[in-house]
Amino acid sequence: MSQPPIQDWYTTLQPRTAAGRRFLEFCKTDRLIQQQNLMFDSKLYLQAVSYALAQIDTVSQSEQDAGI
Repeated sequence: MSQPPIQDWYTTLQPRTAAGRRFLEFCKTDRLIQQQNLMFDSKLYLQAVSYALAQIDTVSQSEQDAGI
């Protein structure tokens, strides 16, 4: 399976919080490791990262709004 270029893969994700940006940086490194596995599904990974990023940004934004 052909993997999209890393740069293109991440341009679709726009974290809104510092926690989201840190998570995305982790995912950039993790993806390089995970794609070594023949069973790696880039599309599924992107979906999972997008979902987790949305959750992180929502919680982090709620905490910021509450002054936590």
